[in-house]
Amino acid sequence: MSTAPPSPLGADAVPERPTGADGFDPLVGGRIVIVVNTDWFFLSHRLPLALAALAAGAEVWVAATDTGRGDEIRAHGLRFVDARMSRTGGNPFRELRSLARLWRLFRRAKPDAVHLIATKAIVYGGLAARAARVRGVVCAVTGAGYALGQNQPVALRTAVLTLLRFVLRRSPVVIFQHEFDRDLYVRRTLVKPTQTVLIRGVGIDPDEWIATAEPSEQVVMLAARLIEEKGIITFVDAARLLRPRFPKARFVLVGPLDLDLPTGITPKRVEGWVETGLVEWWGHSDDMRAVLAQCQIFVLPTYHNEGVPKVLLEAAATERAVVASDIPGCRAVVLEGVTGLLVPPRQPARLAEAVAMLLEDSVLRRRLAAAARIDVAQRFRARDLTEQSLAVYRQVLRGT
Repeated sequence: MSTAPPSPLGADAVPERPTGADGFDPLVGGRIVIVVNTDWFFLSHRLPLALAALAAGAEVWVAATDTGRGDEIRAHGLRFVDARMSRTGGNPFRELRSLARLWRLFRRAKPDAVHLIATKAIVYGGLAARAARVRGVVCAVTGAGYALGQNQPVALRTAVLTLLRFVLRRSPVVIFQHEFDRDLYVRRTLVKPTQTVLIRGVGIDPDEWIATAEPSEQVVMLAARLIEEKGIITFVDAARLLRPRFPKARFVLVGPLDLDLPTGITPKRVEGWVETGLVEWWGHSDDMRAVLAQCQIFVLPTYHNEGVPKVLLEAAATERAVVASDIPGCRAVVLEGVTGLLVPPRQPARLAEAVAMLLEDSVLRRRLAAAARIDVAQRFRARDLTEQSLAVYRQVLRGT
């Protein structure tokens, strides 16, 4: 494996492809570029897939915005390029530079396949791949996201949908994480049914995520980026309703601020909640196993257009009772009344009611938690989902 370039789009020569010994597996000697918005998202969600492709004999490049973890990606033997993609898209000149940067990368790397993950990477990477004449394009829809959100300006939503349709209908394979998004994209003629593949997220390794005994202390936790659509305010309002009834309960927020997005919760607002004793804020954590072990109940009152939320899988694998929003992405994980409870989004009273039920009924809480761990270990095993993604790579590489 050649040494990764020290700087994005550096002048070092691209190595020639190695030749596979058996000449059978198309991954051997193949060159794949994975495009995601940020380096931290790649590390948390897509690193196992990249390492599996690398182990199978492919050369893997990663293009993402470098927030300071690019060297961590390179340390795994992957070639990393800072794609510098803005998450908000407010500056058209910056957006054009991002598009041009991806085009130059594809022209330089000459990939056999590119894997474009989430809406922005799909649009920009798809346009750049077409301009660079990359034939093997895999698009991964990780939730309908902001593009199809009804709160977006009509002109912007129309433009994004037009670009998505142009890119997606020319891609050999489009991966969806659950049926709702797949059916939505088919209805909107963004994709043809024959293009679609269903892979239920990135999964978890149940051997790494060990079930732990729940603590005796009543801790109710929400772990997510602190943006409104993750249900942060719903959680705080539910805590306000529950506080008189459960004075010893602790309501904990875990996750970083995200002020790049217009819906990011401000530090002042979070500090106000903490000062009044409504919630605790533990900030960002790189050790979710240890964090989740400290709660009795995990909640995700999101109204974001989710794919399959990985944090729900992690909470279930830790054997924690889960309350989540009754939306497609959460329904893909939580089976109502069997592995957890589902509540309508943006309704603090309904969230509070479900949490109160679990706080008061330890038998129900532990039954749901035990069933949740068994279910995610069977349906969301990371090894199986990674193999499904590698099968898509092989399919696309055979067609190039």
